[in-house]
Amino acid sequence: MNRSVAVIWKSVPADLPDQLKRSVASGLARRAGRAPTLLFFRADDVGIPSAQLNRMLETFHRTGVPLSLAMVPAWLTRPRWTAIQNMAKGSAPRWHWHQHGFRHYNHEVCGKKQEFGPGRSPHQIHHDLNAGRSRLAAITNGRCADFFTPPWNRCSPETLAQLRHLEYQGISRSRGARPRSPQGLPDLPVTLDLHTRRDRNPQSGWAHLLAQLNQDFSMGYCGVMLHHQRMNRAAHCVLELLLQLVVKNKDIRLVHLGQAAATFSAGHF
Repeated sequence: MNRSVAVIWKSVPADLPDQLKRSVASGLARRAGRAPTLLFFRADDVGIPSAQLNRMLETFHRTGVPLSLAMVPAWLTRPRWTAIQNMAKGSAPRWHWHQHGFRHYNHEVCGKKQEFGPGRSPHQIHHDLNAGRSRLAAITNGRCADFFTPPWNRCSPETLAQLRHLEYQGISRSRGARPRSPQGLPDLPVTLDLHTRRDRNPQSGWAHLLAQLNQDFSMGYCGVMLHHQRMNRAAHCVLELLLQLVVKNKDIRLVHLGQAAATFSAGHF
């Protein structure tokens, strides 16, 4: 697994707190008079306890912001689940545990990485979906939601069809992901990537991130993708700053993926 730290986290602007406030405030101002902006955070590649995971969970616990945790079934064991639960300080309703592939393994011999891509047969896809779902259900005692995040935010049309047939509650990929999710399978995409970034330099990276944050808040929907393995001290500090900025804002509705899917299904955004 690539655990490199994005270039923006190696050089954080001294006035970033003010820039964040302006970006969020400006985006919300452009939305004045309409429904609150829907905001969720999704943490990927969860399954192995670590100091970085612990710090991220502590930050969300302390601020009270909901967090959707995409867990890799093959990585999770009962002792690891117990350790992660201790880090999360129990079964607070803010946590939304769900399935992140099966082994987080790339099966494609060419093209972009995918675990549930066109290189897999329907039987292989069905087996891995069920194996992952069953493993998480057994280890977590049914605490894992029937929600699916495909590794690398990509999957095949066959995978989407099987998720719908298996009555999963929803899927979360990247904004603009193709193919489109079938009717009955809400797709709640992440729109802002904090850690698996490929910015050329810190300056352009921060400019792009702040502009995207502003645009998402003005449009009324923002899904933030996190990867704790790629977070350094600066990334943790800025995440806490962002959570403190949004948690008490009446123009922002903080949700986890399950709550967002219910809102989507009801046609409220």
